[in-house]
Amino acid sequence: MIRNASLVITGEGRMDEQSLHGKVPGGIGKLAKRHGKPVVAFTGKVDIDANVAKREGIDAILPIVNGPMSLEEAMEHAPALLYEAACRMCQLMKLTFD
Repeated sequence: MIRNASLVITGEGRMDEQSLHGKVPGGIGKLAKRHGKPVVAFTGKVDIDANVAKREGIDAILPIVNGPMSLEEAMEHAPALLYEAACRMCQLMKLTFD
């Protein structure tokens, strides 16, 4: 599926070094990189340098939390927050292709 994709999307509750080694985002990133496909990761919290992630095949990390909030609040509203973050990503992509 990745070979035929234009864009690969993955996610993680907290993106950190561990996410790149032995967890799904890291495996997805490596596989997509092998096929020359860009990867966007949606995440609740970012605890990794973007350059480190890029080397491992994660091209962009987009946090879904849109302001200060507790973990409980973020988890309670996760579907809506993810939807809003995906809309922001699509708006950016539209700017690129218009």
